[in-house]
Amino acid sequence: MDRTFLGARLTDAGAMFNVPALRATLAELWLYAALMDASPVLKIAMTADAAGICSATVPRQTLGEIGLATIYYGMRAWGPNWDDPVRGPPLGRRSIQSQRQSPGRRRRARS
Repeated sequence: MDRTFLGARLTDAGAMFNVPALRATLAELWLYAALMDASPVLKIAMTADAAGICSATVPRQTLGEIGLATIYYGMRAWGPNWDDPVRGPPLGRRSIQSQRQSPGRRRRARS
């Protein structure tokens, strides 16, 4: 996997995603069919290397199977002091994830 870039890259093999998240205990890639007001059509756990770069690749065949001609994506990371991805934020505290990842922050993959 090519980890020499950050963000998203579309290749002949598929869509590749990299994000630095040194202290992350979990990083996920979420793909969307629309920019706003949509639920993810695919969630993929990202793998981290020793340098803390979390990566995921989605093969072109998979993109075709789920019908994504345009790719909108979000990368989410959780760590020791961030909200639990399953249980949500502790009582009395707003979600860090929701503050950092609003639907308007989704990016479009570039070729």
